[in-house]
Amino acid sequence: MEYNLQDIDKAIFYYLSLYKDQPKSISQIFTGLETDDIVLEFKNRNEHNLNVIKLKTSCHIMNDKFKPIHKIFIKGVLHLVYTDNINDIDRTLDNISDLETDFDFKEIVKDITLNPLNYPHININNTIDEMDTPLHICCQIEDSNYLEKLLDYYDIDTNIKNASNQKAIDVAISNNFSNHVNLINTYHYNKIITNLKNINQKVQAEHNLQTEQTTYLRNQMDILSDHLISLWSLMIVLYNIVKFVIINKSFDFINIDINENTLYTIASFITLQLFFNKNVFSLFSIKHYIILGLTYMLCYYEWFINNEYIINKLEL
Repeated sequence: MEYNLQDIDKAIFYYLSLYKDQPKSISQIFTGLETDDIVLEFKNRNEHNLNVIKLKTSCHIMNDKFKPIHKIFIKGVLHLVYTDNINDIDRTLDNISDLETDFDFKEIVKDITLNPLNYPHININNTIDEMDTPLHICCQIEDSNYLEKLLDYYDIDTNIKNASNQKAIDVAISNNFSNHVNLINTYHYNKIITNLKNINQKVQAEHNLQTEQTTYLRNQMDILSDHLISLWSLMIVLYNIVKFVIINKSFDFINIDINENTLYTIASFITLQLFFNKNVFSLFSIKHYIILGLTYMLCYYEWFINNEYIINKLEL
């Protein structure tokens, strides 16, 4: 399996998985990646020192996604181990090398800020020496360009504290680096403004969604109201027509008296024709027609029982 420098974290993960439960120092990892042809770029002797720094940085800042990988310190030296049970690992190994004892964390942070694309998987807010985060270390470097680049590329938590319970701005103040303080404050306030804008956009989006839902529900209520009005209108129209037929035993409007009921019936026929013309019947479901039929049964039952005139007409 071969990896390039941009995937050095994956290369470390792969190498350690080959030696499960065996803690490996940074020098051992570098040698293993080189000799096993896992990272061919490590064979370039002209870039040896830079590659060492890149490897050290990646080893000290491993992302949380590499869960089986654990960082342990054996005699003060960082080791990485691929294991399912960190408590079973022997921590008495003696394999300190010159590569690990001569360790400049400021150089690591400088490489992180200058070559961010080489560290796509690091958790930038983690400590890299069990003491400081890259942000804290940048505040120990007099050149503010490193801090500026760090803040430009990474998502930094300016409120995080180091092992001495200090924020990065406290470190900058203690070193009298006023430009560092200004950079941190500007970044912090810009982040707050950005977060407020994001919150405002989220609230506005939720408001728009609620407005759309309210408009939709209002339209649905209007449609239901139209259906209800149409249903009641249809019931009244049919009631008048059926009553006219029962009383007169026909649809003959010529040989009947013109009275109020007759006019109601004629108007009902006209309205019923409008229902057909506008295809209002398609608005109703079978459930509506069942309800309409039951209503008619109840209405006419009451009507037949209490209207002796109608009963007498039917008997004739």
